[in-house]
Formats: sequence, C-alpha cells, structure tokens
Amino acid sequence: MNRQQNRLRPFVASLAVALLGGSVFAQNANQEQDQPAETTTSPAAGPLTPAVPRPGPRLRAGSTGEIVFYDNEVDMGNVLDTDKPTAEFRFKSIGPGPITLTRIKPDCGCTLAQLWRITTDDEGNEVREEIDPAALPKNGVFEEGDEGIIEATYDATKRQGANRRTIRINTDSSKQRNVAVQLAVNVIPLVGSDPRVVTFGNAIEKGSTPSRTVRVFGRTDDFKVTKATLSNLKLNEQIEIEIVEHGRADFSGEQLPYSAIKLTLTEGMSPDVISDKMFVRTNDPRRPVFEIQIIGRILGDVRVDPQAIRIGRVSVGDKTTQEFRVRSHSGKPFKVTGVSLPTEAIEITSEFKPVDPENPTEWIVSITAVGVIENSRVNTKLKIETDVPLEETVEPRFYGVVQGED
Repeated sequence: MNRQQNRLRPFVASLAVALLGGSVFAQNANQEQDQPAETTTSPAAGPLTPAVPRPGPRLRAGSTGEIVFYDNEVDMGNVLDTDKPTAEFRFKSIGPGPITLTRIKPDCGCTLAQLWRITTDDEGNEVREEIDPAALPKNGVFEEGDEGIIEATYDATKRQGANRRTIRINTDSSKQRNVAVQLAVNVIPLVGSDPRVVTFGNAIEKGSTPSRTVRVFGRTDDFKVTKATLSNLKLNEQIEIEIVEHGRADFSGEQLPYSAIKLTLTEGMSPDVISDKMFVRTNDPRRPVFEIQIIGRILGDVRVDPQAIRIGRVSVGDKTTQEFRVRSHSGKPFKVTGVSLPTEAIEITSEFKPVDPENPTEWIVSITAVGVIENSRVNTKLKIETDVPLEETVEPRFYGVVQGED
C-alpha cells in the first residue's frame, strides 16, 4: 500500500500542477479581456507585468502655440550711410495656448533687435512694454491673442548698396521652433567720390609727373570740399593737391554738387609703392572728413633680377651663395657701391662687378650668407647702394631660414 501511495504521489503532484496551471490560464484569459493591449503575462504562470513600451515618434516638449507676423519682410528703401533706420515687425500669438519667445538673434552686428509687448491702457490706447531680448525667455510669454513688435535698427555706417538682413526668433513651441523675418535696405553715400579709388598705375616712370582728378559729391546745395591732405607726411609734400573746380554732375543717377580735386606727382619722388589715404574735409557737418584711397607704383631706373632673393634653409655656421643681376632700365651707366642686410640672424659678405667695365649698365652681385641665430626666419629687405639719384638705396625682398640643430 505504501508502495502504491509512493507511486501515485508524482502523478497527483503533476495533476495538481496541471489543474492549477489551467486555473491560472483561465484566470489570465479572463483578465486579458479587461487589460489594455500593452500588458502581458510571463511565459510561466505568474503575476502580470507591464509590457516594455515600443519606441515611437518622439514629440518635442514645449507649447503648441504659434505666432504670425503681419509682414515677414520690410523694405526700408534708400538710406544714407550715416543713418540708423528702424523697421517694425508686428506679430500676434494665435494659439492654441501660450508661446514663449526664447531668443531673438539678428544675423549681423549691424542690426539690433528690440522686443515690445503691445497692451492697452484704461482708455483703450495702445501701449508698448519693452522686453529686453537679452533676458529672454523671461517675460517672453505671449498668451493666445497677445501681440508684440520686434523693432530692428540697422546701422548703415560704412556700408554701400543693397543689403538684406535676417532676424531669427526661437520659441518653445513644438510646432514652430523658429521663424525668421527680413529687412531690405539700399545704402547710398552722404558723400561719395568718382572714382572711389585714385590710381596712378603700377608702371610710373621715375621723374614723370602724371595727374589724376577725382570728384567728391555731396547732398547739400552748398556742398564743397574745403581741404585735402594725405596721411603720409612725406607723400603729402611730394604730391601736389589742388581743389580745381566746383559744380554739379551725375552721380549714380542723381544730379549732385561736387568739388574736383587734382593730384599731381612731382619729379623728385623716389621709386616706391604709393599707398595712402587722402583725407578730404567738407562743409557738411554730418561727414566733415571723407577718405579716398590713393595707390600707384613708381618704377626706378635700377632693376634687380630676380626681385626677391631667397637663400632657403641654412644651419648655424653653414654658408650658402646666391647670385643676381642689377641693371639700368634706361641703359645709363651706374655703379653698385655696397650691399648690406639689416638682421643679426644672418651675416653676409658680398662681391659685385660690372658685366662690361667699359659700359657698366649691368652688375653681377654675389652674396654669401652664413647662419648665426638658430631657429630664425628672415623676411626683410636687402639694401643695395648705388650712385643713381633718387635710387641711392634699392631694396629687393630677402628671405631665409636659419634652422636649429637636429
């Protein structure tokens, strides 16, 4: 009997487990009818556990409001280059719900943006409440139906022609993260010149006296230039400047008053590059000084070939030799009297001799350079001394590197 009981125990236990499992299964089946679809059971009978949610589209946190502008673009038209005109972009919060302006950013430092909230006083008059854009998003909440203005101030100083600027507005809205408005402007000069740059060219022969005339225009009926000078005192003494006439003429499609300035190079100017500013003084207090660039190049009779001397890399104590020619462009005989290098990083010795001693219009110059100061980069002018008037020193560029020890 005991043996039979022992044999039945595993069977009874299995049957109990099966019956219990069936009961739980039925219970779970009944519960599944009442539970949402995302709940599930474990593979074995047991308590219900929440299902792992499936990944879905991520919604950006924020409000659902929006703003609309009455005009997304404002054309300021023509403005003077001394003006700071303003443009207004009025907007309305259309909901649903509030929206917060978090940042207002113009695309250029020439444009400043100011935010205003529009309210009404007790008498129904429109009132503007200033909101500092730098403090946003504080005070940047606009309820549905609220209105505001973004005021843009454009600094036209030192600008010319058609310009377009963009102002970007960031919000906390999940539907409208950012919006942009634009202003257009055409900047015209209060005082202008024709030509804008006075150039004498890059091949002025030494001793020649070319002239150039520039007209300076203004916008007042009595506009005049009262004086003109160069910023370089030496050039100011070597270039004659005269105010030769006043009148009216066309300037960019407008009839404007002008003063004409004549610049003339003098015979005694040394060969060199001309690059300077002419300060033009006017009788218009809004632009009392107007600047015009002056450029040109006076060629000397003495020419160096090549125009730049390069020795490459040299170690301390090592020597390298370079040879070049010095010629008379006009074919007149001359002498080379010395060669020097104004740097301590490299020492040089030189030899120079005419190609034809009977007619010394061309010289062979040989320099031997020795590195002195390691890890030095040399970019200077080699000084060649001659007996040619106004070209007592000819200065081609000199390049080299003194490298350090390995």
